Amino acid sequence: MTISGSDTGSIASIASSQKREDAMLELCERIDVIARRWNASALGVYEHVQIEDGEDNRLVYGWDEEDDAASLVLDPSTSFALDVQWRRLLGHAEVIFDGPSVVRLGDNVALRYVAHPSMSTATYVVVSLHSDAETASKCSRELDAAMTTTQFSIDPKPVSLTKRELEIARWICEGKTSSEIAVILSLSEHTVNDYIRSGMKKMGATNRLSFIAKTIRRGLVA
Repeated sequence: MTISGSDTGSIASIASSQKREDAMLELCERIDVIARRWNASALGVYEHVQIEDGEDNRLVYGWDEEDDAASLVLDPSTSFALDVQWRRLLGHAEVIFDGPSVVRLGDNVALRYVAHPSMSTATYVVVSLHSDAETASKCSRELDAAMTTTQFSIDPKPVSLTKRELEIARWICEGKTSSEIAVILSLSEHTVNDYIRSGMKKMGATNRLSFIAKTIRRGLVA
């Protein structure tokens, strides 16, 4: 069963830049080849997204040899384990993936990766194998190489924030609220929020967390 609708590796459109879509497609194609080479029983690639009311893990590519769609839904324990890997990676900007975490499930071995993490997004990869430890080890080495060589963290175009927008972004990074920033900068809270909205629009951010994540990732604020 191929969730994307094609056994050739096509991928559903995701809400991101074309370059990110292309990188995701490249990653899925590479992992698909590796998973099939090692006779995997299932493959799932998920986009982890931090949203205002929580988190969401969206399946963007996957298949199961038993034609069982339920096997591609992340169960709570798997989702929790991947979230732990993601949070651990956030403190290591130089590291682009974590894994595999290895879990034995009946006759299967599940290899779980988190790749290309930011404060608001990451890619989760789960490969299930009918396999022994030696085969899982060899498969994981190929998956490691695929994660390492995929050029994923691509900024679509340069963005220039004003001096005031950057100043406010830095205060948000320090944990200050709009009202606290207004006092610090001798501005009205309404004006502070206008600057934040302006900066979010320039960065293509949908909320404050995404705005700050993008400014950090582009090196605009420390």
